[in-house]
Amino acid sequence: FRKNPQYDGMYMDLHMGPLEPTFDPAKFFNFHFKMKGTFNLFGFIIVIDVNIAAGSAEEGGGITFYFKFEWLMPGSNEQLALIAGNFDLIPLDFAALVTFDIGALTDTKLMLGLIIRFGDTINKMVAVIEPSVKMSIQIIMQPVTRFIEAA
Repeated sequence: FRKNPQYDGMYMDLHMGPLEPTFDPAKFFNFHFKMKGTFNLFGFIIVIDVNIAAGSAEEGGGITFYFKFEWLMPGSNEQLALIAGNFDLIPLDFAALVTFDIGALTDTKLMLGLIIRFGDTINKMVAVIEPSVKMSIQIIMQPVTRFIEAA
């Protein structure tokens, strides 16, 4: 029924804090946050992937975020809608940012992405509904247009 049922559910990992009490920014910001999840219910699929890693640019520090919302027609699994996107701020040196060193941002790249796609089924439904909606608007607005014509 499902292609990859092992990916259903959610995974979250959070680690924060220094290994030893210190005020050294290089040692203090020792944390990472990872959250990955896939939720599937009645043709609605939501995927979330968040990764925040502190550390220098060489260690892979940065922020990455991905999401996907997919709506499938039950039974045929035809895609009705898809909205997906990503936000990446990499490489990001958190230890240098704490010292307010703006030079730490010189190699940082910001990447944004967004996908919005509607399937043929939505377009077919709108095409069926469109004449009745236009007729309803015409009937509702007819007294106003008659008044304007008479004036």
